[in-house]
Amino acid sequence: MDTNALVRIAGKGEMAAEVESLAASNDTLQFEGFVSSKRLPELYSRARGLLVPKQDGDAFPTLTILEALASGTPPILVKTPVDTPGFTDHETYLQAQPTPASLAGTIHDLAEDDALADAMATQCRRAALYHYEWDDRIDELEQTYARFGNVARLLGE
Repeated sequence: MDTNALVRIAGKGEMAAEVESLAASNDTLQFEGFVSSKRLPELYSRARGLLVPKQDGDAFPTLTILEALASGTPPILVKTPVDTPGFTDHETYLQAQPTPASLAGTIHDLAEDDALADAMATQCRRAALYHYEWDDRIDELEQTYARFGNVARLLGE
């Protein structure tokens, strides 16, 4: 597709050699390979979106998706996050079909629509803070443990 977008591909999956070869022959693709956790914030902050073309067997949302959300980087997903707090299509993520045409079209839409990208970045950050902020989740977990501890004491365990 005709776009000014640069697609950076990170990771060292089973297709890394093929992807790296393809990227070397295409001006719109850049193969990053393995990316250290130290470098991820920089990549998220510079990205317009995060493409997640495969979600087999992973619990949703993955840490990668949550990191992107917290960075204000909307994910492009092929699997609908059913009943997942903070995830709304065209607000905090974009839905694509797992086909090359659908993925390319969704990337193109996000890359070329500044208003959509800006609105989604704001919503992603808000959703991450509201639904997934660490301190709040730790407090909830501690309260849950305390309740179970009180129940166990009442039952004499």
